Amino acid sequence: MANNIFFQPFVGKYYVDGGIFGKRIMILGESHYCDEGCSDCGDCTLHRECMNFTQQVLGDYLDEDNERQDWMRTFVKFERSLVGK
Repeated sequence: MANNIFFQPFVGKYYVDGGIFGKRIMILGESHYCDEGCSDCGDCTLHRECMNFTQQVLGDYLDEDNERQDWMRTFVKFERSLVGK
């Protein structure tokens, strides 16, 4: 079976051991936004460097040394819903 996934998923460090709060959580988004404007976005043969986009975005969010930016609000909402706030 061919793997046609272009944006590789982010898998957290606790996922294999049962996840967080004993749950494995998957957040599925509808789209990615970048500033490149490629007319052939999603073509694995032409843009392999973009396949780690999801992993890089979540890595930036989880890095406590990064300054908080507006785009991070979506992840804050997920995070707060998991802890009941």
